[in-house]
Amino acid sequence: NPSKVRIHPDAPANASTHQPPDLIGLWQQGNYDASKLADEEAGFVYRYTYNGVGESAIWLSSKNYVVVDLSAGPSSYGPLVSQSGATTPQGLPSLKDTYEQLMKQLQDLPNQMTVREYGRNMAQAGAITLMTGRLAAVLAEGVKAAFIPDVASQHLEQAKTLLVPIVVLADHPISVEAQASQRQDDYWGINVTQIEAALAHLLGEGQEAVVITTQHELHRHKQLAAALHKATRCRCEAVVDVPQGWDYSGTDMGLHVNSHTFIDPEALLEEVEKSADFLTHGLVTVAHTMGKDEEHHIAQLRHEGTRVIPVFVLALQNHPDNVMLSNRELVAADHDAVVVLQLRQGISRWGAANEVFTGHVINGQRLSVDGARSTRHVIAGLAQALAGVVPPYQHFEPGLGRIENDWRWATGATPFGPYSNFSGVSEIMQDTYEQLMKQLQDLPNQMTVREYGRNMAQAGAITLMTGRLAAVLAEGVKAAFIPDVASQHLEQAKTLLV
Repeated sequence: NPSKVRIHPDAPANASTHQPPDLIGLWQQGNYDASKLADEEAGFVYRYTYNGVGESAIWLSSKNYVVVDLSAGPSSYGPLVSQSGATTPQGLPSLKDTYEQLMKQLQDLPNQMTVREYGRNMAQAGAITLMTGRLAAVLAEGVKAAFIPDVASQHLEQAKTLLVPIVVLADHPISVEAQASQRQDDYWGINVTQIEAALAHLLGEGQEAVVITTQHELHRHKQLAAALHKATRCRCEAVVDVPQGWDYSGTDMGLHVNSHTFIDPEALLEEVEKSADFLTHGLVTVAHTMGKDEEHHIAQLRHEGTRVIPVFVLALQNHPDNVMLSNRELVAADHDAVVVLQLRQGISRWGAANEVFTGHVINGQRLSVDGARSTRHVIAGLAQALAGVVPPYQHFEPGLGRIENDWRWATGATPFGPYSNFSGVSEIMQDTYEQLMKQLQDLPNQMTVREYGRNMAQAGAITLMTGRLAAVLAEGVKAAFIPDVASQHLEQAKTLLV
């Protein structure tokens, strides 16, 4: 990295004019040694955080680009239980590793000039080809994750008015003073102003969004409280960790069984949608009935050009520690509703208020989030319900028939996932949704979003396969056509006697 010495936090004043040496030129002169390359690493590593969260070499911008730094890292992070999609140092090509491989091949060459010249050319070509192939694979996957994402909903609709009632349901008593102290920018841990700004980025011209709030005690809604209880599950998982309940100092690291309480999002969403009209009564009103007394308020409003997406925030204080949804998330959404878990657990075992362990580790450290701050989770749920947006680290794998995660694309300006701390809508997300809606308007009426997504997935798969194939071909070319030289002396004779 030509900049690593210059950006050292404790670098001397003259480091700003540092120029990297010509390592191959030094090798040709016979003056190269491994310390020259080590000096360029400057004795430190660096990684990127975004809004104080994440330690990665890749991050998504709030603008319309993604950053991949081949000199940052190495970095390792992913879920503690399942290693599916976990990021490892091998998940990204590195300039340092490429130069180490190149210089090692050159050092092993003999002193005979002709062989040395041949070896230098072949080593350079092989290292560059291999690096290019691996980089092509990474970029192809990044383009698909950020700019050609899957679509979460089969039905996308555009309404003139979007009504978002946010209903906070607390499982603990709330005083009158606490209710009176709530503000627009901090309504039970929710910044309503940021949510309104995020919706403005997702709505088209001529559309408007209205966000209204209310708060209820959960025990007053017996059907929903029972649904929450029925959707609560418990399972045991074997993980490489210290025993549960210890000080997490790592003194007894090994394979231990942890019990985990989680909530089934599908069962919970089903019951919540049944109670949506009752819970939002007083917020969702109808100017006139549609002549169908049995029709729900929300359905009536849809006939009038108003779409209603209720958001139910479950403020849980009396549930088990670290309770989450079954996918280790705090938000679940479908086309008609959003459910967010807000965990108010007081002082956690790690010493911070409302700190919730996400089930992920990053560079050997447990990753936690503030369970009482729910703004970005509400925005993530609304983006999925309204626009069919999926997390950039998720994609459907047709060959496996299930959703797969690639956590390399989880850091940066996205409201999704444990490695983010961004409460908004990036230009990438906004532009992708606008392009999707524009293209859907030009599609034949009989083509669904699912069919459109399949076509886009096929196009993305071709791009992705091209990148992966480039990496495979690069390794194959090096192995078959750019081999190492086994002998120090190569000679040609008119006759070969064996």
